[in-house]
This record gives sequence, structure tokens and C-alpha cells, in this order.
Amino acid sequence: MNCGEGGCRKNRREILLHSCCAVCTIFPEKRLEEDGWEITGFFYNPNIHPFTEFERRLFAVRDYYRNIATPLVIDAHYDVLEYLKTVTVNERRCERCYRLRLFDSAKRARSLGITVFSTTLLFSVHQDHDAIREIGAEAAREHGVDFYYEDFRKGWEEGTRASRDRGIYRQKYCGCIASEEERFKKRIERLQNHLMPSEETGEKRARAIGILTSRAERRSS
Repeated sequence: MNCGEGGCRKNRREILLHSCCAVCTIFPEKRLEEDGWEITGFFYNPNIHPFTEFERRLFAVRDYYRNIATPLVIDAHYDVLEYLKTVTVNERRCERCYRLRLFDSAKRARSLGITVFSTTLLFSVHQDHDAIREIGAEAAREHGVDFYYEDFRKGWEEGTRASRDRGIYRQKYCGCIASEEERFKKRIERLQNHLMPSEETGEKRARAIGILTSRAERRSS
């Protein structure tokens, strides 16, 4: 079942909030608390690579929930190869990534006896809200809970400003290595154009490297 503003309210005050990162949690958590929800946070994001980035975002989320005195459930599952096989190699990787995290969130909500769940992915202006809403509803049906939808993008400026003011870690890409590559796409192209402007230049450079190598070998002999 899919519910949103004006729905899933009567006699349902607990909600599991999947948190993709601390920055994206600020505004949704505030809105849900204002509406009277009793929030339990949930961190499950095996899409974040490399491990140092995963660890940094996890600790940022943990510290944020501690500061607002709100319970947080952490699933620190991390397996890059498993993620790449199941998600990133697929051309619709973002939808598969949503599916991975939202289905697990719905399952976790059910196991905790919480009948409603949502996600801070709905805060980001960079995410596909239609896909998230559809997949969230599908996950809810499968696990017998409700998916709460609200367009938290309306608080984008407020939330990002608050994260800067509080000194919260602000990541520069979504999470997986594919998204990181996309982030550096223009930089990669500039580097390639600078170092490999043409096939002829590449051949000359290869010959030059060979000459330098042979000189170095003669000196060492």
C-alpha cells in the first residue's frame, strides 16, 4: 500500500525512516516529527563505495540520530562485489538500487512491528521520485506494511543549509562507483584529451617512453 500526506495517519504513529545519509535526513525527520510520527531511523546502504566513504556516511547518520535522541537501527552490510553483480552492471541500476534498499527497509519495518516506512531518498532533487514511490509501494505490499510518500524536495534548501550550519559531512556523489565516475566524467574527458589528443601523438609518446626506458636500462647495467 502507498500512503502519503493525509493518509496512513489514524492509529499509526510509528514509522521506520530509511536514511541514505545525514544531510538528506534533516528535513524529512523534522517534517515527520512535526506531524506526530514516532521515528526509528534505519541505515542500510550497501551502495556506498569505497568503504571509507561508507564508513564516513554511516558515522554521520549515527551521530545525527544521537544528537536528536532518536533510535537508529544499523545494518552495516557491505559487499562491493555482490552489489556490482546485482545492481551496477544493469543499465537501470538506480531503480535496482532503490529496490534493494526499499525492500529491505519494508522487511525491517515488519520485523520491528512498525507498519509504516519511508525514505530520505525523497529529499533529494537528484533522485527519481516516481520510481521510488512505485518501488516503495511494491515493497510495502510484499511485506504487509505501508509506504509513506511525501515530496520532501520542498525542503531542499532548508535541509542543505542546516547541514552546512551544523558541520555535517556532505558527500559529493550518490554512492556507488558508477555515480562517482559520472561525477568525474568531464574531468576524465579533459584528462584523456590532454594526454591522448590523437593516435599519432599517442604513438610518439609510446616511442618516447621506449627510448627513456632503454636509456635507463643502459645506465643501470
